[in-house]
Amino acid sequence: MNPAPHRAHGIDAFRLIGAFCIVLLHSSYGALDARWVETFRLLSRWAVPFFFIASGYFLHKRRDENGDLPLGRIEPNLTRLLSILLVASFVYFPIKMLMGPEPFRVEQLLVGNYFHLWFIGALSVGTLGQWFFRQLGGRRLLDVLSLGLIAAALLSDSYDVLWGARWNYDPFRVLLGIPMVHLGMRVAANGRSNSGPLFWFALALLGLFVQFGEVAWFSLRWGYPAYDHQFLLGTLLCALPLFIGSSLIRMKENWLVRWGRDYSLPIYLYHPLVFYLMAVLGNRFWPESKTAVETLSPVIAFCGSLGVLMVLDRIAPRLFRFLSGDLNALFRGDRA
Repeated sequence: MNPAPHRAHGIDAFRLIGAFCIVLLHSSYGALDARWVETFRLLSRWAVPFFFIASGYFLHKRRDENGDLPLGRIEPNLTRLLSILLVASFVYFPIKMLMGPEPFRVEQLLVGNYFHLWFIGALSVGTLGQWFFRQLGGRRLLDVLSLGLIAAALLSDSYDVLWGARWNYDPFRVLLGIPMVHLGMRVAANGRSNSGPLFWFALALLGLFVQFGEVAWFSLRWGYPAYDHQFLLGTLLCALPLFIGSSLIRMKENWLVRWGRDYSLPIYLYHPLVFYLMAVLGNRFWPESKTAVETLSPVIAFCGSLGVLMVLDRIAPRLFRFLSGDLNALFRGDRA
């Protein structure tokens, strides 16, 4: 008997699509025309806010019977995130050494030792922030704080050119975990929308147009490179309705749902390993084809990551769970 359609399945399916978009963001693309590279990156920007919002959506279930979010209830989430950060940083440590030793920086305790692991630290900040600021002033305080942090992120990434300054975006992208996770919790608290998923996907498409409009404006007015944008108003206006639309999809479990649920996180964590191997092997064995391989690097990295993870999950499930942040997996029995 086939399982009944489930609302979370739509989110899981979009997680896999989002994981591919993350790979698109981190690809080099070889000699591909810069306009195509910029377009691919802009089309993929929704993925990072989407994953933040999804985490907040499921965090909402951690509330107690009074609607509060006690620290004890989010402790498993924080423990898992810290475990993921530790394991992934351990995996990337040899690569960092091969790339050349660098002095230890205190912020690595929060954002890990490789460029993309900042998201795990930001998600930890966002999760802990839900408890802390609810203790201080409740949901209303988080509403106001979230608006302020979103504005600060916009101003520090792109909109600081309005007054000719350049702010450091890095601290604000970590703090973005707070408003993005809060948005996910608000979506969950508001319950099922009266509008169907197509309405929300249309809004997401409109948000995408806003994002491209912002990029065009910055380029024409200030010569701001389209490649450099990380977070724009249109990015959020695309990601939020896209998530709401995905949460409204009722679908039965299938390969897209399973792969999104089981592999989107480890794909995010370990796809840079495939990029690193492609660079090393390309320089050594096929330097004359390196540019062509780099052009296809998003597809190679995504399929390679997914394929290896699926094999590991089948033949070495303990190792797979360890790499996904389960520190005890190597010392427990296999799953039933």
